[in-house]
Amino acid sequence: MDQNSKSKRLLQEIVNRQQRKKALDPQIALFAQQRSFALDRNKLVAACCSRRAGKSYAMAFRLAQVAIEKPHSLIPYITRTREDAKDILHPPLIELNQRYNLGLKFRQNNGDVCFPNGSRIFLRGANNMREVEKLRGKKFPIVGIDEAQNFPEDLMAYMLEQVIEPATMDYIDSQILMGGTPNASCAGPFHEMVTGKTPGWSVHGWVFTDNPHLPDPVGQLAGLRRRRGWTVAHPAYRREYLGQWVRDAEGLVYEFNPRINAVPQWNKDLAADWQYLLGIDLGFNDPTA
Repeated sequence: MDQNSKSKRLLQEIVNRQQRKKALDPQIALFAQQRSFALDRNKLVAACCSRRAGKSYAMAFRLAQVAIEKPHSLIPYITRTREDAKDILHPPLIELNQRYNLGLKFRQNNGDVCFPNGSRIFLRGANNMREVEKLRGKKFPIVGIDEAQNFPEDLMAYMLEQVIEPATMDYIDSQILMGGTPNASCAGPFHEMVTGKTPGWSVHGWVFTDNPHLPDPVGQLAGLRRRRGWTVAHPAYRREYLGQWVRDAEGLVYEFNPRINAVPQWNKDLAADWQYLLGIDLGFNDPTA
């Protein structure tokens, strides 16, 4: 390759890098509520939103922004399973890559996303302690934890306090981003973070109708309520589409019904004839179900 060709390639690479930095400008790529989340430089930042509000897109944007700003950085994106992580994160990153020519490479075997500057967003499922332990021994400028309403308290506390937070101490401006939607139990670590019970979190929230990229969101919601016979006070509607914390016993795994689940009278004389069975569901995506 002659010197002229090398110079052209070098110049083109400089132009490409400038375009990438310019492309991930939140004023261009995000709407107002997403920008507020992505521009928040607090250490702990959470987004509690309705469904289809665009929180995962905003998180993907911020993770990609840091990956470009900090060459050769390693950035985890965490949900309960790696399959979920891939299904959630890949679509927004693919869209950003196509719109702004970021030069991303998507590994099909493990779902990791590689950047031209050597940075990598890697996907992790954290549904048990063994998977959480795989995050040890690394340093992270930013960490994204999505669908956080699904994490149990003990696992989330261990992951944050003993694994993730120590891994972010190499960077003075490091961040931990948390995203999720309200759950039916109105309980758990994510609920405590976004309702002020766990201090230190800068909390953002927006809803389905704030997303300008969705076609006629108000009309869609009205049609959904008609089809399902819901009022605007229905607990599932308020949680999923208004992003509100509303406890709903019927939305839990099983609602206790005294008529069905309780034994009205115990006949000890028949106990000797009883058979006892133990069923264990080991699950597939989760270690137990």
